[in-house]
Formats: sequence, structure tokens, C-alpha cells
Amino acid sequence: MSNSTRVIMTDGPPRMFRKAFRLDVIDGPLRGLGLTSAKESTTVGSAEWNDLVLDDPSVSRHHLRIKITADGFLLTDLDSTNGTTSGNFRLGRVLIDGPAELTLGDSRLRFAPQGDEEEVALRKEKGWGELVGQSAPMRELFDQLELLATSDRPALIEGESGSGKSAIAKEVHRRSGRGGPLLTFDCGARGADLAESELFGDEHQPGVLKLAANGSLLLEDVEKLQSALQDKLLDAIKGENATPRLISTTSADILRAVNRGTFSAPLFYALCDAPISVPPLRERKEDLPALIDHLVDELDATRESLAISESTILRLQGHSWPGNLHELREALERLVAHSADVDELFRSTTLTDAHGTFSFVELEQLPFREAKTQLLDYFERRYLSELLNRCENNVTRAARESGIDRVHLYRLLKKHELRKA
Repeated sequence: MSNSTRVIMTDGPPRMFRKAFRLDVIDGPLRGLGLTSAKESTTVGSAEWNDLVLDDPSVSRHHLRIKITADGFLLTDLDSTNGTTSGNFRLGRVLIDGPAELTLGDSRLRFAPQGDEEEVALRKEKGWGELVGQSAPMRELFDQLELLATSDRPALIEGESGSGKSAIAKEVHRRSGRGGPLLTFDCGARGADLAESELFGDEHQPGVLKLAANGSLLLEDVEKLQSALQDKLLDAIKGENATPRLISTTSADILRAVNRGTFSAPLFYALCDAPISVPPLRERKEDLPALIDHLVDELDATRESLAISESTILRLQGHSWPGNLHELREALERLVAHSADVDELFRSTTLTDAHGTFSFVELEQLPFREAKTQLLDYFERRYLSELLNRCENNVTRAARESGIDRVHLYRLLKKHELRKA
């Protein structure tokens, strides 16, 4: 598969290039419409917010997203009503590197990679305030954040759990020049009545929306905000009273939530011009040495209890870091506190779910077949539980999103006693 993103290492900052693609409407109400894009993420849908707007009632508000990755073009259907198909196949999430014809509702589009590349603007500095990163994805992010910080527009920062979204929000506020404080409201941490009182206030005390009026308000996990509060927040934003600059974070695919109707479309448009995506740690492992230095300095100012060797860093770079910076910090805390060997650090990692806890050390004591079966069972339970929750217990949607045959999925759910009423 040909690379769609190319990074050239130089004596100075790296240079990054993206291969452009062309999208043309070849049949449907908007026949003849098209665009050429080399953006990292491009969306197609009926809402005016999209990069390619299809004024077609059969096309969902946010229908399709195309991301340019190092491995090819990643096409994702955003839980659209009528789906995205190519030939006889209904697409959920697929990686391609060649031309394809796509059907979105009553519209048919031709997707075609182009021969041209566009160079991506990258920040020269290796960091941004307290944020550390010299990789191409982080330098690109820092350039976007610099523009964001100097404006007074609301911002939505999306990324996996533990990827550093809150730290980014704090740095955006610090550079914004707003005289007031940065206050934080966790949208999923409390019941509806308490959340409303804390956000909007009551007869006894003002809410954080008013307390942060001259500063910024960080809405963490904004996709978890209750529907009634979403409408009330939108009214407050549109009202005449002074409101803080809103900086929201989400670990969810919020465009899917908008399509499903679980998150207010008008509120989404009021919270950002376009979401800013934070790359996961596994996509910027060249940042690990600098991140490790930075975090160990915070954890052990004297650096007497731990020296991170090159071989240790190489071993750490071999890990996938599903918990991102949060997992890295916890690992380093254990190394600093116990001067642990890096092999022992990961060997002692426990796997926990609702059905029990066991460690790699325990697995290594078992016969190979038994250890493999236990590990596979753990993975299946964990994966299927998360899949069901994400798909709101809709097995048809879960099968489509996961790529698992529906009959086989039912068997797996029955095997692990996960099928809900």
C-alpha cells in the first residue's frame, strides 16, 4: 500500500507531505460538484459545516469522513441513516489507496487519489508551552493550537482518553490573554439536578458558567452532557449575557453522536468551527524520549532514583500505549518509585474486567493452550462489552461497525453471556 503521508527527516524540523485526493459527484442532485483535498480530515454530508456539502435529503448531516493516514485513505461512515456503499459492500470503516465509487443515499461519488502532494505547515519549535512533541503530527497540532489560542473562538479538542486534551486546553487558555480563570466542568460526573446547579447556578450561588465569564470554561467529556442541559447551554451561549470562552474535550466520535441525535447539532456548531484532533501516543513514538525526560523530571527532580537507558526507551517505544500519556506517566511513576526493571513493569501488568483479574505473570505459569485461551477470552469479553456499549446494545449496528458476521457475533455474545435484553 502506498503511503498517503510522507515525512522527511532533516537536520532541522521534519517536513511532512500529504497526497491529495479528488472527490466528484457523478450521479444525484449535485452531479458535477467536487473537491480536491489534502486535509488530514475531510467530511461529506448535508450540513453546511462539511467540506463537501451535498444538499440531498437522502444524505445524513455528517455522512462520511475521509482521513489521510500514513497507510492510506481511511473512509468512515458516520452512522449515517442510509449508509455508504461501494458496489455490493456497505462500508463502516475501510482503508483504501486506490480509486473507488461510493454511494451516499441517492448520490454517487468517485473517489480518486491524486499524484500531487501538498506540504503541511509544521511548527519549528519542539514544543508548545508545557506541551512536549517534536514529531510531525505534534508540530502540525501546535501550529493549529497557536492560531486557536490567539482567537477568542470556542474550541473542541478530540482525542483518545489520556492523550493530553486537558493539558492542551490549559495552554490554550494561558495563551489566550483572558484575565479570568480557567474553570473545569466534568459533563459526565454527576446527576442531572446537581450538574444543572453547578453549571448554571441557583438562588444560593452562581454556576461555573458565570464564575468563568471573564476567563475560560473547560467542558470535559462534553458528549456526556444531558440533553436538557445541552439545550440550556445553547440558549446561554446565544444570550446577551457575558459567557466565558468555551473549550470542550471529547474522547468520543462526536459527529456520530450528532447523527444519532444524542448530541445537539446546533450546540456542536456553537462549540467549534472544526474539531482539533490530538494524535495518540502510538502515532508519535519518536516523542517518547523527550516525553520520558519531561515526566521523569516532574516525578524525580533529583534524577537519583532512576536513569532511563537507551535500551529501556527502545523497549518502551515497542509498547502500543493504549492509555496514552496517562499510561506512560503511571508506568514511569512505578519505575521511579520502585526502580523497577522495564520487563518486570509490563510483565506485572494486570488485566481486569467484570469477570475477574489476572496478570501476565500468572499466565506465563500456565500451559500455552490454556494461557492463550484465557487471554483470548479476556480480549473477546472486553472488546464485545465496549462494542455493545458504544452501539447502544444494537447488535446489527455492532456487527456492521466491527466487521463481525452477525450470526457469529450472536454466538460470541452468548458464549460470554453478554447479550442484553
